Amino acid sequence: RRRWAEVMVVDQPIGAWERITSRMAASPIFEKMKKAAEAARETKVGQAAEDAKDTVNDRLEDVREAWETSQNPWVYRLSSLWDSVSYETEEAMAVREFRRADPNFSLEVWEKEVSQDLLPEILGAWMRGDMQFLKQWLLEDALKKVANDIRVRKEEKLLWDDNVLSVDFHQVLIDPALIENSTPMLGLYAAVQQINCIRNLDGEIVQGAEDNIQLNQYQLVFQRDYDEVEGVLQWKVVEFAFVGEVPGFVI
Repeated sequence: RRRWAEVMVVDQPIGAWERITSRMAASPIFEKMKKAAEAARETKVGQAAEDAKDTVNDRLEDVREAWETSQNPWVYRLSSLWDSVSYETEEAMAVREFRRADPNFSLEVWEKEVSQDLLPEILGAWMRGDMQFLKQWLLEDALKKVANDIRVRKEEKLLWDDNVLSVDFHQVLIDPALIENSTPMLGLYAAVQQINCIRNLDGEIVQGAEDNIQLNQYQLVFQRDYDEVEGVLQWKVVEFAFVGEVPGFVI
C-alpha cells in the first residue's frame, strides 16, 4: 500500500512591522484621492504630467517604481507642470482656493516643509509613543488610530528606534472635489528611511539591528484646521497610514 507522507505546515511568525501594517494601512480618504487622480490621467493635463514624472531623480527610480507598479496611482506635482502647461489646471485652481485664506500659500513650499520637517517629527513621536506631541498635529480619527497602535506596542513590551534618517521620496495628491469643500485637504505619499531595530524592555534586540535600514511607505491626508488658541489656520493630519516597506530596498 502506498503511504503518503504527512506534511506539517508551520506558520511563519509575523514581524513587528507587518503587525503595524495590519493596524495602520487603512486610508480611505487617500485612496479616494488616488482614484480621482487616476481618472484625470486620461486628460491632456494628465498626459503632460506623465511626461513630467520622468524628471524624478534617478537615485529614486526604485522607490518610484515600487510606488507606481504596486499601487498604480497617478500623482501630480504642480511645480513640475507649472511652466509646461499654459492653460489653467485643476492644481492651479486648487492653489487659488487655498490662497483665499492664505494669500502666500505655495504648494511647493508646503510639500517641502511638511515632508522634510513635520513628517519626520510626527514619525519620531509615533515611534516613541509621544502622545503629547501627536495631539498637536493629528485630528481625532488619526489620533485614535495612532494611539491604538502605541497602546498595542506597549502591551507587546517592545521599544522601537525613533530615528528618521531621511525622506527619500514624496508626492502630493490633490482631489479637486475635496478642495472645494469647506475643509480642503491635501494628500502626501512619502518613502522614509528608518532603522529597523526593535528591543525588549531589557534592551535586547529582538528584530533587526542597529544598522538595519529599511524604506517605509506612508500615506497622510492633511486638512486645514482653525486653531482657536492661536487664532490661525493650521494644517493637521486627518488621516495617517503606514502601508509597508518598499520591497528590495538596499542602501
